Order: sequence, then C-alpha cells, then structure tokens
Amino acid sequence: MSSAPRLTRLSCLALLALAACGGGGSSTPQQTPGRALSGTITAAGGQVADGDVADPNSPSAPNDDPATAQVIPNAVTVGGHVGPADVVDAFKVRLSAGQGVTLAISEPGAADLDVELYTQANPAGAAVAGSTNPLGTAVESFT
Repeated sequence: MSSAPRLTRLSCLALLALAACGGGGSSTPQQTPGRALSGTITAAGGQVADGDVADPNSPSAPNDDPATAQVIPNAVTVGGHVGPADVVDAFKVRLSAGQGVTLAISEPGAADLDVELYTQANPAGAAVAGSTNPLGTAVESFT
C-alpha cells in the first residue's frame, strides 16, 4: 500500500477494519410555526452507525485501532462521517473467500479515504488487500 501521507487512512481487519467515521446520534424535536414534528428515526436492518460519533451528546465507542475494532455483521452498511479528530476507524467482520468491501464516499473531494484489509492474526502487519485511490475517488473497493 502507498506510504504517502493521507488525511484519512481506513483500515480493515480481515476480520475487517474499515474506516469512514462517526455518525448516528439523536436530536431534539424541531418546530415550525403552526407545525410540530417529533419522533424516532430507526435505521433499516443491515445498517449500523460508526461507534465513535462526532456528536458530543451521543454515546461514543472508540474504534480507532485493531484493539478497539467495532464488530459488525456480514453484510452491512456502516454510516458515518470523516473529520480531523477521527482519521482511522477499525471494524471487525468475518469475510468468506471472494467477498468484497466497498467504501462509498459522498463528498470525494473533501478527504482522501482508503480502505485496507488486515488479518486477525496480524492486524499490525501489512495490509493483505485494499484500495488507496487518490483524492476525488468516489468509491474504494476490493475483493
């Protein structure tokens, strides 16, 4: 994998460590004159939020390295955000031979995101697969 510095470096633990960051949370009801809106938003099945959120009012679970990797099911969509205070997120998932990982980036010009796969036996070793395309790439993926 490239040794050039990057704003955000995503890792994958084969068991998997992806990175895309933050997300989730709650909010207070918003009111518009003459109208009120309140309720609860629940993610559909197969979706989870990144554990270390940017919202200081929400519970947070660090997942910045293999030791604190967030366990996620296979197959899942992980929602989150990227920011200067959260440049690496690690996720742990069991993958079968031939399965892939895709990272979709909503604002590809805002940060250079990458995704890498490491084995559980050697999470600090060299990545065994990954995608490290340049800034402006909307999708990073590998099989």
